[in-house]
Amino acid sequence: MQDINSIIESNIGLIKTQLRRLNLFRDPDAESIGYEALYNAATTYDEDKGYKFSTYATCCIYNALGSYIRTINKKKQLEVISYNNIAYTEADGAQHEFLDIMTNSISAETDILQQELFDKVNEAFNLSYSRLTNDKHKAIIMAWHKSGYEMYNKDIAHLVGVSQPYVNQVINTFKYSLRKRLEDYIND
Repeated sequence: MQDINSIIESNIGLIKTQLRRLNLFRDPDAESIGYEALYNAATTYDEDKGYKFSTYATCCIYNALGSYIRTINKKKQLEVISYNNIAYTEADGAQHEFLDIMTNSISAETDILQQELFDKVNEAFNLSYSRLTNDKHKAIIMAWHKSGYEMYNKDIAHLVGVSQPYVNQVINTFKYSLRKRLEDYIND
């Protein structure tokens, strides 16, 4: 087998082809990932398996770039749940837009990512809720949740029998917990 540098040099066109195919031609990160995949292909290729190196390398590059695209899409989808989109409290105590998940699907992959995002948000909510130990906190969060995150804090306070600042604190602490769990998911 040739040395790795000459193999990589003679197969750089495979990277460029896949970058064009996946519309990543001007993305330096994608190009770097393509080179890394080609290097990995060159070091792991086994002639005895009976297929050409170019076929093996193309699959390796395509898979690495596909993973990169999924990561980008996952981050874009999760940006929907940014600090600005997690319910914020106005001066009057109104809650707005806990989730603003996009409903216009572009592809099957987008649908899968949206479902994964929805599942992760539900999982984060359920885990955060299950960790609450105070019954008043649970009542506040459940009232807020069941109202579709639209109930005014003053109404929740009246319903539960606590002050509005207490409701603000409990909800903001809960939102922080959700954010941390979702950030952990983003960074995985």
